[in-house]
Amino acid sequence: MITIIMPFYKKLKEFIFSFEHHNLKEFNQYPNLELIISVDDPFESDELITYLKSKTRLSKVKFAIKVFVNEKAHTWRCPSSAINVGIKQARYEKIIVMSPETVALPQSIAKLLRNCHSTQFAFGIIKHMKQENLAFIYDLEEFFDQAKIRLLPYGSICFTKEQAARVGGYDESFTEWGGDDDDFRERLSKAGYQKIPTFAKFLHLIFNNRNANRSSEKEQLSTKQGVLRKMRQIITKDHFLANLGNYGNEFGKVFFDYHPISHTMLQACEA
Repeated sequence: MITIIMPFYKKLKEFIFSFEHHNLKEFNQYPNLELIISVDDPFESDELITYLKSKTRLSKVKFAIKVFVNEKAHTWRCPSSAINVGIKQARYEKIIVMSPETVALPQSIAKLLRNCHSTQFAFGIIKHMKQENLAFIYDLEEFFDQAKIRLLPYGSICFTKEQAARVGGYDESFTEWGGDDDDFRERLSKAGYQKIPTFAKFLHLIFNNRNANRSSEKEQLSTKQGVLRKMRQIITKDHFLANLGNYGNEFGKVFFDYHPISHTMLQACEA
């Protein structure tokens, strides 16, 4: 039993591509899986729900899906608040956080689950690749192993709901890019939980449309300097509780709620 949380901010194209090409098939291997999509802006939420309805109506989805939407429009921000909404609303004790544009390779979810317990949390490894190249790859795992692409730790993290509650979830004071996930892992460690690296493999897809939205070199340098400052603050923190223990309450309205068993029973009754 597992809850996967996807923080979502204007990622419809990325989500659909990853879902269609691999994640739907991979998630279907886990009938007791719950996917929570935490949409941090109303933009694209209607299109997302329309797409999910089309997939579930055809009974192609064997796991539960729940969508929460923040109805207040705003510019991009760090996904801490959106992730925390998912943590607070998660049905299951074990939780995985992954991005809409991330593809989970076979057995990656199982590897994370096996290494996540009450006293320890687990994380995977990730490689970045261009989205358009994915369509030409038959064996994703073989590509992952052979591709000469920089390997990064922390592809996706798996922890328990109790662990998240003890450290106050992701720190919602992070607003700019970077540092939120490092901070969360560091606080889990400081709370006494063992950090377990695994060979759970994930591909993070890079979409061409991102280039049009790139900030200036000056802005990028400022962001990098800010991240370095955050990292120093994270390392020197002497406490592990964030948000004063109050997290995941910014929004919570359910806009889509799908359960495969009830959906199948409904179809049978209608027939």
